[in-house]
Amino acid sequence: MPISFYRVSAPYGCFSNFSLHPIYVRGRVWRTSEHYFQAQKFAGTPHEDELRDIMKPAAVAIAGRDRSRPLRTDWEGVKDNVMREALLAKFIQNEDDAGEPIIHDSMSRGCMSADTVGTVLRTRNLPWTSWSRRPTHLVEVLAGIRKILVRSTACKVM
Repeated sequence: MPISFYRVSAPYGCFSNFSLHPIYVRGRVWRTSEHYFQAQKFAGTPHEDELRDIMKPAAVAIAGRDRSRPLRTDWEGVKDNVMREALLAKFIQNEDDAGEPIIHDSMSRGCMSADTVGTVLRTRNLPWTSWSRRPTHLVEVLAGIRKILVRSTACKVM
């Protein structure tokens, strides 16, 4: 049975880039993986800090798509790695209320645990809201992250 996710408050909501799991990447704390991803479109400019300071992930997503802000010239070549970096940080660095990594989160029903590796992931993202213009790209990246985490030493205690 496929694992479907979309809303942060629903089962498997930790898969969403809007999930309220802060990440520490490149010497800074980001409210969500969405904050980090959108801000990296403008790395090294004042726009990066402006996006980092936005409170809500949906608002940062809108601001990051604002084409009056100049995208970094290498964005198309680096965005997949930026997303992987953000997601890996989110799943490694965050814990649930019981102190377990969110890969074992009861709300997400163990969304990154070994018993889900063969399970298909699905999201309701529409093509125009997808960061890659391919609605399945986030799912593909998440599946790859899940395999990495399940193989890692930190995640073998299940």
